[in-house]
Amino acid sequence: APSAAQRAYLDAERAEFSENWSGIPAKLDRAFDTDECYAVNWASTIAGIFGWADAVSAHYQRMMRCDPLSSNYVAMLGQFLLWAGQPDAVIELSNHFIDTVRFQAWVDDIRFFALLANGEYRNNPDVIESNPEGSFFQLPRRFYVHAFENDIAGAREIFESSKSESNYDDESFLIAEALMGNREAANAHAGKMDARFGGPFILAEVVKG
Repeated sequence: APSAAQRAYLDAERAEFSENWSGIPAKLDRAFDTDECYAVNWASTIAGIFGWADAVSAHYQRMMRCDPLSSNYVAMLGQFLLWAGQPDAVIELSNHFIDTVRFQAWVDDIRFFALLANGEYRNNPDVIESNPEGSFFQLPRRFYVHAFENDIAGAREIFESSKSESNYDDESFLIAEALMGNREAANAHAGKMDARFGGPFILAEVVKG
């Protein structure tokens, strides 16, 4: 790798795939202590959900400055800003990209979750009606709204009716059961995922998403 920061990042990636995670916090500190633009992968997910959301958000903000037309960077930045507790910033970011560059389903997905987070979804009924074509998420947006409002019966009805129309994977089942408060069922799906190759990292992706 061409720089100390990128070597530090790769060192964190390598440590995650080892059986010794004891030094990862310091490695993550070094990995994101940079002004460079370089691609990140698994370490950003682990970092984002375990306390480095601000650092990862700052990194994606740099990535956007290097490539402002990348919808992936906008969506990823939005996810980590949500983890950092900044839904208003996500809405502004997403609206700006959709209005000035192009509509992109994943960016719109993240905007939906930001609107859900700050309660503004009630003032944007068009956003919660249906998932756009190419949506990153399988579960209907209405399901999330009912779960968020603690209408578990309504969420369950939507979930059961949508199962016949969608080929849900373990990730969607895990998220759905967790949001409906069924921890035993959620753990069963998590166990299936964890047993597969790379299972811990896929589970981290589920937590992030």
